[in-house]
Amino acid sequence: MALSAYFKILRPLNCIISAVAVFIGFAVANSAVQFTVPLLMAMIAAFLICGAGQAVNDYYDAKIDRKIRPEKPIPLGKISAKGAFAFSIILFAVGIALSYFINIYAFAIALAISLLLFCYSAFLAKYKYIGNWIVASGTALTLVFGASVALNFRIASILALSALFANVARELTKDFEDLDADLGFKTSLPQLLQGRKVKLLILAMYLAAIIVAFAPFALGLFKNLFYPALVAISGIIFIYAALLAFKNKFHRAQNLSKLGMIIALVAFFIGIF
Repeated sequence: MALSAYFKILRPLNCIISAVAVFIGFAVANSAVQFTVPLLMAMIAAFLICGAGQAVNDYYDAKIDRKIRPEKPIPLGKISAKGAFAFSIILFAVGIALSYFINIYAFAIALAISLLLFCYSAFLAKYKYIGNWIVASGTALTLVFGASVALNFRIASILALSALFANVARELTKDFEDLDADLGFKTSLPQLLQGRKVKLLILAMYLAAIIVAFAPFALGLFKNLFYPALVAISGIIFIYAALLAFKNKFHRAQNLSKLGMIIALVAFFIGIF
């Protein structure tokens, strides 16, 4: 029971996506599909650090979750709050340690992401309008982390910027979905601004993500014609997700944005061929 609860608190699907993003970042930087020991170490490190971020967030949100998300492992009593905190620290430490043996750039990025995730949960979780950018940055940096293994950041940095904008849009959409639950506990942008203004910002973030994603093809860095086609498909999905947000269909919009991001990751990978 306890082991399954610890596994659940990791949000394993999110961790797997982080590891895959590292692989794609490396492939893009290396201009080829290759499996190396440093890459495997980076993927494991990303998985662990992502899981650590989820666990430490649950630790600091334990009191809130008892009221608004009682189905989580800590409120259910399957894991103690102290146990979740210790678990997160161990995962952070192992993930950072693994990155140390890759190279100094990987170590610096892993350390930066870990500090961002920890500080967000410990000090900034109440300020979701700041946290949106921190969470999105942590997600986007997984591509750069993968590129650090190959020591080539040019293309991956562009793709990471696109991922940053798309993830901010998704986080803002989620804020609308969590609006009632957050009241009295956390401050999000939809609480501070008119809903229409935030929805326009969501649309702007998606448009920025699409424009930046086309840059590698426009600059001749990617020449595979499937790349712009897949980016266009993900872009259409993002725009549709933004339009759903305008219709207050936030849960569906968020699910669609996940599909758009998966297609965009496939596009990033296809671009190297």
